[in-house]
Amino acid sequence: MVSLTLIGAVSVTGQGAIGRMRFDLYRSTGLIVIAAVLTAGAQLASKHALGDMDIWSFYPYWYMGLSLPFLALLNPSTLREIRGCLNRPNSALLMVGGEAILGSLAAWITISAIQTGPVSLVTAITGTRPIFVFLIGTLLSARWWRLLDEPIRRDVLIPKAISISLIVTGVAIISIWSPQ
Repeated sequence: MVSLTLIGAVSVTGQGAIGRMRFDLYRSTGLIVIAAVLTAGAQLASKHALGDMDIWSFYPYWYMGLSLPFLALLNPSTLREIRGCLNRPNSALLMVGGEAILGSLAAWITISAIQTGPVSLVTAITGTRPIFVFLIGTLLSARWWRLLDEPIRRDVLIPKAISISLIVTGVAIISIWSPQ
């Protein structure tokens, strides 16, 4: 089932028409697989840590852990880019609303779910995230919004939908079969 999930992930990051076996994979595919493995390890470690402390004590340390790599990558050109984005009202709204508010709220809810339930169930449910990214991304790319530049043609949407269904199915099967 891991292979089903990986096939879906590779398919969604590939470019090509349905029926062709050739994919020009984005460079991010390997990085995102590594990130997925590291995230799984972090969630399991979080579950263990949350057994000894409450979420209000845990959350600040978790957030600092996310911030340290960012600070290590911070440089003057990055600061200029951030400042430029924050000077544009639309970009600032999306950065603050999307990352600072929605991202933080989602992280807190995920940690709460890990604390109260099995990590495998939390992983299965968070494994549905590609569905929401697909739906919201398509909506925000529609001609009446045009906030994103995602193509919303049939030849793009159908392969993405199939790939996402493979990912979600694979994660669900893995989670169902994993020990609680």
